[in-house]
Amino acid sequence: MYLKLAFSLIVSVFCLASAAVAQTRIALVIGNSDYNQSGWELPNPVKDADLISDTLKRIGFEVTLVKNATENEMEIAFQDHGARLRAAGTDAIGVFYYAGHGVQSEGLNYLVPVDANARTEQDLWRQAPRLGDALQYINSAGNSVNFVILDACRNNPLPSATRDLSGGLAPVGRARGLLISYATEPGFTAFDGENEHSPFTEALAAVLPVEGLIAEQVFKRVADRVSEATGGAQTPFYNSGLTGEDICFARCMAGGGISSAEQTVFDLAESPCEYAAFLDQYPGSPLAALARTRAEGCNGAAGGDGRDVSSVSDESPGTLAEFALWEPTVVAPGSDISASLSCIADHARMDVCKPDDWSQVYENCKTYEHALLDDGSLLTQVSDGMCTAKAWPALMKRYTWEAQNEEAFRAKYAAQPNDFRSAMTCLDAYARTDRCTERRWSDVSATCRTHEHQRLNDGVLQAAVKAGQCSAKGWGTLQIRLGAVSGYLEQKSVVPYVQEQMKSKMPMQQQVAPNTGDLLEAPDYSQQPVRKY
Repeated sequence: MYLKLAFSLIVSVFCLASAAVAQTRIALVIGNSDYNQSGWELPNPVKDADLISDTLKRIGFEVTLVKNATENEMEIAFQDHGARLRAAGTDAIGVFYYAGHGVQSEGLNYLVPVDANARTEQDLWRQAPRLGDALQYINSAGNSVNFVILDACRNNPLPSATRDLSGGLAPVGRARGLLISYATEPGFTAFDGENEHSPFTEALAAVLPVEGLIAEQVFKRVADRVSEATGGAQTPFYNSGLTGEDICFARCMAGGGISSAEQTVFDLAESPCEYAAFLDQYPGSPLAALARTRAEGCNGAAGGDGRDVSSVSDESPGTLAEFALWEPTVVAPGSDISASLSCIADHARMDVCKPDDWSQVYENCKTYEHALLDDGSLLTQVSDGMCTAKAWPALMKRYTWEAQNEEAFRAKYAAQPNDFRSAMTCLDAYARTDRCTERRWSDVSATCRTHEHQRLNDGVLQAAVKAGQCSAKGWGTLQIRLGAVSGYLEQKSVVPYVQEQMKSKMPMQQQVAPNTGDLLEAPDYSQQPVRKY
């Protein structure tokens, strides 16, 4: 009987392994080296793309390789990649690899095409596809597992005098079924490499074909190799939202005893109580002994303000007594966002941050007082089951980082009192970074001081925001509407502003300001001819 059972298990494992191998594997690889703009050339990205393309083909991927792509070619490649994933079905595994210039601006990541002609941050907003564009096509494909690998933060190509971009790339929030790997930590730049390939891509090509490594282990080993090769100057970083069965690029091997999910939760833990939460979730894990040692600071019996984790054994999670004594955190009105995030963490730790619990969490944590937590994205995360003890720490880091970025953004673009032109500049920044949404309108309106200007407070702008027109795509048309029929005092401010926006879209050598003297001095705009730019 035992022999039959063992044989059945072996057959089951073999079948599962065969099914995994049979999954369609689809990859898009882009390498940009030959930039048109002088001084932007990078010697290695195209060679890196060739290397990764060959490596992925050897481990069973169908690869589309695009070299020295223009903006249009990158957009088409993103769209085609999403279509191929969708056609392959939900079991398909996708990889998107990009090597070349990549920069962040206002918390958004831009992948720079070879035909970019940028001198300022605002130029890149118009000329470089956003990483989010590629992710939208990937997310809409509906397949269960995707990898995005970015060797894209090699340096900032803009002239230092006009450079207003943070170094490196910005972290992207974790999404289910998606692992994003960066060549270096967020905010840092990566080496292009002194030889044929960058240190990151060279390490990745060496580790991807290694059998028996689950996906997370691959990127950990890549990080170790890069750190060693650069003397600790560059440390790759990854953010994993993979769930379910382990995924291997090469052949998986039986054994190990640690699932990718529990390894990820363990790796994300930092504080004693986060290790205690790991014990609650995985009391029988091979990592439990180490986690128990690191969780001692959360031991209520040792005089801390946490709970006793010494009784958490391999057999008993030990959370019922804790729940019986737990009193939910309630945030005082007017508290900063960090208090609300900590409050959510407290509810998530006790597993009372599910969709059915959200109305109470919403009131206790005062999330409605912060636009970042009340724009619908947090509720989506809750609905997706991400507000839990194991998932919330990573989300909390993301929201903390975004909050810091929002404060810097507001300070940078806040309108001056009774200054129509600075109000329009503020709205421009919010629209072009897709922050000008209905859920965030109270924050946008206060920062841009729209209430001080009749033309921005007569209902036209609010209706456009509600209709989704205050966006990167719709702002060009909307800004003209906002200044087209306003009064003389505000019109004389908006005309040069619009002209500047039009000038910025011309090639640099053609930036000649049009003659606006007559237009600005005319007391009656209805008698002026319509000018087209």
